[in-house]
Amino acid sequence: MTAKELFQKIENIKPWKRGDERAPHKPFLILYALGQWQRGKRKLAYFEHEEALKDLFRDFGPDRKPTMANPFTRLITDGIWDVQANKLIDRRVTYSDKDLRSTRAEGSFTPEVSNLLNNNPNLISQVAEQVLEMHFPESLHESLLLAAGIQMGAETKKLSKSSRDPNFRNQVLEAYERKCAVCNYQIRRDDTLVGIEAAHIKWHQFKGPDVVQNGVALCSLHHKLYDFGLFTITEDFRLKVSTKANGNESFHDWLLRFNDQTINRPQSKNFYPEPEYINWQVKEVFKGGYRE
Repeated sequence: MTAKELFQKIENIKPWKRGDERAPHKPFLILYALGQWQRGKRKLAYFEHEEALKDLFRDFGPDRKPTMANPFTRLITDGIWDVQANKLIDRRVTYSDKDLRSTRAEGSFTPEVSNLLNNNPNLISQVAEQVLEMHFPESLHESLLLAAGIQMGAETKKLSKSSRDPNFRNQVLEAYERKCAVCNYQIRRDDTLVGIEAAHIKWHQFKGPDVVQNGVALCSLHHKLYDFGLFTITEDFRLKVSTKANGNESFHDWLLRFNDQTINRPQSKNFYPEPEYINWQVKEVFKGGYRE
């Protein structure tokens, strides 16, 4: 296997999918295994790493009960992962966490992938970046790398083939008068806006289009909080804070005080967010219920 073939296999990985539901189990497993590889752990016993994998899902996945048993075995199908256990593992079978614990299942990259990683340690950074680019918005990349324990190499290059509309950011910021729709933050260096971003409502990685109706102008902080699912925006432009969000006085100052308040609308009704994108964010990103 060559590095190019490895990148192709990563690109061809198809997480379980039902409609627009997010199922990032396989991406989480790959990222976690890469982080463990950098720490010298080549084989991952499921019973030892189950909770850490589920923590990744709880923190960055949709608001559903996490299970990592199926991706742990079904990643075998994608040609980069092996599982050894006390009994034969059938990648077509649905296994429970209890099954993998009782059979002492251990997962590892295939020998071909292992040889590549041994001979070129920088591939870890490149594969991690590819997985992040394919499955998660950029606002979450740094936090995911930290959670997975991955140290990125300086030589990492952008590998994504996904196309982005270079006009998306400017069109969204113009629609929202170049200020954060939540807190009105707007700071410039001369004529250059600093810290204002065009957030996708339905993520680009899940075929969210680069159109104004799928965007909202947010400061860097509110963009990250939005993509973490700590608040959502309703069809009537009300901000709803998650019941799972908490913190000290900064939590109140930067988030809770906006609860149930109306955010800034775009200048034109033509740019109002499409309900289908808002509903996707509520279902697949937002965590918990609405605070009163």
